[in-house]
This record gives sequence, structure tokens and C-alpha cells, in this order.
Amino acid sequence: MTPTGARSGSVPARDEGALRQQLLAAYHAYHNRSSGAGAYCAHAPEPYAAMASRGDWSTELWDVCSQPGGMNMCCLSLWCPCIQYGMLLEQLPPGSVTCAGSLAGGCALFGALWLLGDMLGAALLTKIFVLPCSALVHTQTRGYIRRKYGIQSHPLHDFFITWCCGPCALCQEAREVVIRQAAEREDVSSRTPVQRMSRPGSVHGEAVFAVEHSDGCNGWVSSLRQ
Repeated sequence: MTPTGARSGSVPARDEGALRQQLLAAYHAYHNRSSGAGAYCAHAPEPYAAMASRGDWSTELWDVCSQPGGMNMCCLSLWCPCIQYGMLLEQLPPGSVTCAGSLAGGCALFGALWLLGDMLGAALLTKIFVLPCSALVHTQTRGYIRRKYGIQSHPLHDFFITWCCGPCALCQEAREVVIRQAAEREDVSSRTPVQRMSRPGSVHGEAVFAVEHSDGCNGWVSSLRQ
């Protein structure tokens, strides 16, 4: 025997109230967005995606305080470059450069070379100058980022920048990765069918409210007898 308050093939009574609220919210959202046959919910734009530049760095080397990152990234790259370098390597695919994909590995590698440069500078240059030995691995990372995003330059240029302006180069590279990843997500979103909300109608005497989600969303179509 069918329990009181439930119908065969209908929504269970205990879930009916919550489902009704979801369906009514979908119904009102549709009417608030469109008066045509269907409403389409556009993807939210990716921040910084529009900053991506073709064939060049998206931000200048001296834009150390610009977004994304701002002053926080500038201070981290200046005072704790090993941490910033590790965070940068964490964003790169494993195997692309030494210690890529590992924050701890990148931080330890950069810190060890920085300490080596400090010791060599103290021994050879009377404690006045620090040799930026970290440029030996930093050049590799900058070159990989440049090639991956089609940025025109030369390996010697990468070396001199990482040797003379390491913190500035770290800021620029970290911003570039953030901007390019945002642009890639924006490109994928633009090619993915947007969510469609269909107009309610009558099927076999039932009021049907359907929300059809596109690929990549949790698809569901629900109906409720009234």
C-alpha cells in the first residue's frame, strides 16, 4: 500500500518542500532574466584573463606592485624569495623544470643556492656582495614559462634578468602564470555550453519545472506534481 501523502513515481513527501523551493527559485530566476523561450546563465568572467598578452609578458618587469599579487607578492619576492620561488614552481607541471610541482622542493633548492651565493660572496668579495647563484635554476624556470606562453626573448636575456633583478623577475613570472591560467580557464568556459533554464510547461496534466545543466555541472531534471 502506498503511504499517505506519497504518490507512485512522485517526489517523496519528506523532500517535497525543499524541492519545491528549488524549483520555484529556478522558475523566478528564469522570468527575471528573460522573456524569450529560454534563459541562459553566462559564465562568470575570470579575473585578470583580459590582461594576457600575445608574444610578450603581460606585465612589465618593473611593475612589482601591480596586480595580480600587488604589494604582498612584492614583499615576499624581496624578503623571502625562496618561498616565492617555491610557490611559483608549485604551479608548474612536474618534470618541466627542476623541482616543478613541489613548493617545498623549490623553496629548498632556491634557498640552498642563495646560501651558497652568500657564502661565496663573503669569502671572495669581503662580505660586500652576494653572488645570486639562485639564477642558475631561476633562468631555467623563466625560460620554461617564456616558451610555454610564446613570449619572445633570448636565454641570455633570461639569465641576466634573473642574475641582476631576481625579485623583480619572480614577481613578473608569478603574475604571468596567474594571468595565463585565468585566460586558459576563460577560454575553456567560453567554449562550454552555458546553463539553460527552460520555460515551465504542462505535460500530461503536471506542472514541470526543469533546470538542465550543461556538461561539467551536476545535471538533474526534476518535476513536481501539483
